[in-house]
Amino acid sequence: MSLNWYSAADDPEVVEFGPVRALSIMGQGEPGGAVYGTSVGALYAAAGALIGVAARHGRMFELPCLEGRWWVEDERSPFDVPREEWWWHLFLRLPDAAGVTGNGPVSGGENDAMGGSAGEALNGLADKTGNGLAGGAVNGPVDAVSDGPVDATSDGPVGAASDGPVDVTSDGPVDATSDGPVGAAWDDAWVDEAREAARHPAAARVQLVTFTEGLCVQALHRGPYAEEPKTLARMEAHIRDAGFVRNGLHHEIYLSDVRETDPEKMRTILRQPVRSA
Repeated sequence: MSLNWYSAADDPEVVEFGPVRALSIMGQGEPGGAVYGTSVGALYAAAGALIGVAARHGRMFELPCLEGRWWVEDERSPFDVPREEWWWHLFLRLPDAAGVTGNGPVSGGENDAMGGSAGEALNGLADKTGNGLAGGAVNGPVDAVSDGPVDATSDGPVGAASDGPVDVTSDGPVDATSDGPVGAAWDDAWVDEAREAARHPAAARVQLVTFTEGLCVQALHRGPYAEEPKTLARMEAHIRDAGFVRNGLHHEIYLSDVRETDPEKMRTILRQPVRSA
């Protein structure tokens, strides 16, 4: 199985991944809208608190890139569905329970997902237009845990979402061998503690989830989100030529700084689970 979750070639390629764990929040709404912004704020608030909880138990880790899995519950193409009807799982991947398989933050250089403070990054996410964000979304059931309907109440700007240390620095992508000093085995109860400590009105919606994408076709998209359909078309051709069909939710990993406006610096991994036709 591929070990580098945060790496993809420019040309479509076949990869395979085992189970991963993440803090996740589910919702419906346009990228950058009120529900989306509130959900991102809750996710980072819980993650920031979790960093503090884990550190008190001798377990150190850093925030990884924001990721999202997108879909529409409609027979139409996602591009024909109003953006406010798009569904998503937003998530931040976590170390595994044993503390052996690292998931490394991607923060630094062209792969900087957070850049400066968490507040600045969250404001960037709220400003994102996301015209191509759901480009490969698929219909189908959700395969991660949710705790009910999305709370559409917005708490305003996303910037002040976390009460934990979330301004991270690194010198580049970390491949999958270590997530820092391991002073204690991972305890899922820390997530409950972090939700309570997050002090965000939507923190109760943040869940610890495990999912397996298995066999996938992926590619690195360079440029604006609105141009993702070009990369997705190449992926679709590769899926077809290799004798595969889609088998899961369209997945995006946001490697570049979410506030980035220079198309030459924007990087997004596009990943599509597949199976034999």
